[in-house]
Amino acid sequence: MKRLSKLFSRTNSTEPSKPVASSSGSQFIQKPLPALPSISSSTEIVVKDYQDSDDISDSESEEDLDYYAYFKQSKPQSLFSAKSRAVQWSLPLPQDIIFEMLDSYFYYGIHKPDLRTLFALARTARCLTFYCRSLIYRSINIGYRTKTRRSLPLHYAELICYCPEVAEFVRTIRIEDTGKLFHCSVPLPEDEQCLSYILRHGYPNIRRMELSFPIMWILLPTTLQDAFQTCFRSPTLCEISITRGRIPASLFQSFIFLEDLDIRCLVSYPDDTAASTHDTCAPRILRIIDFTDEGETLENLFHDNTALSFENIEDCRIHTSAKFFHLLGRGFKKMPTSLVALTLHAASWKGATRVSLSQLRHLRALTLRLTSGEWTEELLATLHSPSTLETLSIFPAYDINYRPIDRIFAVAFEATWPRLQSVCLQFTTQPGVAEEELIRRELPSLDKANVLRIVVVDPDFLVYLRRPRLR
Repeated sequence: MKRLSKLFSRTNSTEPSKPVASSSGSQFIQKPLPALPSISSSTEIVVKDYQDSDDISDSESEEDLDYYAYFKQSKPQSLFSAKSRAVQWSLPLPQDIIFEMLDSYFYYGIHKPDLRTLFALARTARCLTFYCRSLIYRSINIGYRTKTRRSLPLHYAELICYCPEVAEFVRTIRIEDTGKLFHCSVPLPEDEQCLSYILRHGYPNIRRMELSFPIMWILLPTTLQDAFQTCFRSPTLCEISITRGRIPASLFQSFIFLEDLDIRCLVSYPDDTAASTHDTCAPRILRIIDFTDEGETLENLFHDNTALSFENIEDCRIHTSAKFFHLLGRGFKKMPTSLVALTLHAASWKGATRVSLSQLRHLRALTLRLTSGEWTEELLATLHSPSTLETLSIFPAYDINYRPIDRIFAVAFEATWPRLQSVCLQFTTQPGVAEEELIRRELPSLDKANVLRIVVVDPDFLVYLRRPRLR
């Protein structure tokens, strides 16, 4: 590290030459960049190349490297322009159709994006360069450095520094740490300096952020917290997913433009500063996963002092133990007229508590993951306006008793449930003919009303938190 430090300082003192970017703007730069030798090779290779040099000795003192300042002072290099006269569209298809084909075959339509093929297309056919770039750089995935892989924060910081037009293609930023990326120390290490530069750069078309780090937010250095909050306040950022770790409830003050909030981490008790601020988070979709022993996340999210506003929530999806269902009543009081779709997924039914839906006046869609027909009957009986319910989806257990569910629909079905279009029983495997006939015999009221549906869904759908498709 001392040799690399001295090498970086010596190189940075000279006037850097212009970096060479490939025509596709790919991450694999073909020629070395004299201003920052580690761009064209991994850190391990750089150290190996200079470890036998007489100019750099171990006795020399290590100098501090300010990567953030270096990137700020560097001159960008424009990417190859797809709008030049030499590169006019030459394929006999509309551009949106070509983009949709590339997206379906090499990005969204497969399990894992085929970036290798997109890179090859971008370099081979210049008429496809611009469209391949928008897929290649649609998502930035930042992890930690390993012995066989160079630093991803440094890699993307270099890419954005020398080719800032790449930021226009970014729709999603994913930051995943397994305990090696964030050291929570001052001065900031190399990776955290580069991450700070990435977050402060600005992305005009960013739509989603996914954060996963097993640390407490308050342990992050102030510089890094400010960088995160700068990115959180991007006017185009509308979706945030936070997994693991612990965040303060006051952090929601930074999510002022958010429409979709996904919370799968611990939320600390809100303080008075959250209630005194005018900035609040008012999403339309709220996803909560709470596997804590005491329901801490649910209780702190629904607290009166939190900066999270429930007035605009239309779709709420909650995955927790059934013994914490009684905590949902406090949240339902804050969204009596806005909530139209509700999903309840019980992770465990041990010590299950009751919840009332009497405060939700305009509920149109209800999805339940159940093991008890009696509990379902009691829940549906608490509906404030059964006449507004349009769809009911149930993921039943294999031994569930369907007769209590049928009783709630047996009396005056058309008068009580005039808008109910379907009661959908969803299974992960196709039930047998005998099993399906048994289900229909135990639900005669729904079968007679011709609203009973028995379908098979993807097992991944049970989590109901799948990554949305971004344009």
